[in-house]
Amino acid sequence: MDTHKDYLVGVNSFVPPTFDAAFHSAHDGKAWIHRMPYRMLGNTGLPLSLLAYGGSALANFYNDNSNRAESIEAIQLALRSGVNYIETGPWYGPSEEIIGEALKDAPRKTFYISTKAGRYSTPGWEGRFDFTGQRVLKSIEESLEKLGQKYIHDVEFCLDQEILLKQTLPALESVVKAGKAKYIGITSYCLESMKNLIEKSSVKIDNILSYSRYNFNDLSLESYVPFFESKGVGVINASPVAMGLYTTRGPPAWHAASEKVKKLAIQASELSSARGISIEHAALGFGLRPRNPKIASTLVSMPTKAILQENLEIVTKPYTSEDELLYKDIFKLFNDGLKDEPGHWEGIELNDYKKTMGLL
Repeated sequence: MDTHKDYLVGVNSFVPPTFDAAFHSAHDGKAWIHRMPYRMLGNTGLPLSLLAYGGSALANFYNDNSNRAESIEAIQLALRSGVNYIETGPWYGPSEEIIGEALKDAPRKTFYISTKAGRYSTPGWEGRFDFTGQRVLKSIEESLEKLGQKYIHDVEFCLDQEILLKQTLPALESVVKAGKAKYIGITSYCLESMKNLIEKSSVKIDNILSYSRYNFNDLSLESYVPFFESKGVGVINASPVAMGLYTTRGPPAWHAASEKVKKLAIQASELSSARGISIEHAALGFGLRPRNPKIASTLVSMPTKAILQENLEIVTKPYTSEDELLYKDIFKLFNDGLKDEPGHWEGIELNDYKKTMGLL
């Protein structure tokens, strides 16, 4: 499979390992299965759907106002529509349980699934991060009944990298060797942290998950893709709306973006709206169809069928000249407005964590 192009089911005889003729030709997903693009994830041999299902919204971080039954229906429709990659984690509250329930009636071959270890759902910072080998193994066992692959969650919050190198990654490697998982990945907002860990680790890291680093305000992920490719590490993107920054209602109160970035996002929304396109659709249109073919898939939180349908429409729609012009103008807006400060918010949450824990 050429990793520099997108594949469609049935075109040039391409059939992903997750395709099940009976399952995918049934119900309301059959309209999408032959339109869903797939890309190879690094050297794993896994062709992932360009649109992937992210479980964070199931924790109601973004006030999505969905209910459990509706979310289960959305997950099931996503699978029938050709979405074959699902991501969750203990940090996302009831997400694992909801996804597990949704998967009960789906053929096991029709999806790849990953969960995380290292970051957990707690009321405050205390106990939220634990990268010790013992805790990681316990976390995996807690998820194993429902899920397969594992990610280490937010590696920059492990303030002693030796713990990651000597405890966390070896613990995950033991899980793979035991046949309980197939691949090891890491995730972080800090791209440099993942790069450093990959360079120093004696354990093979198969893929990385980067979030909010491929958006109008920040394209940092693109500059790191060549490094990840050189190491045979697959790349998954996440949060094309930058954790709610590019939404008509605006970002949640906890969002770490600077006031300048938030004001520019409002201006981008106004610019997009003036052309008859919501800022959500503009951000998703750009983020769900990465220009670099080595970005295999993009995770989006889709707690309702309506949101899922919107994303299916966007990911299967070709770029137009109007799209290109809009993206160009929005990028110019940010480039002109961010000459004196970065567009990202790297280190903000980490410093808050350190201060709260008395480490600063």
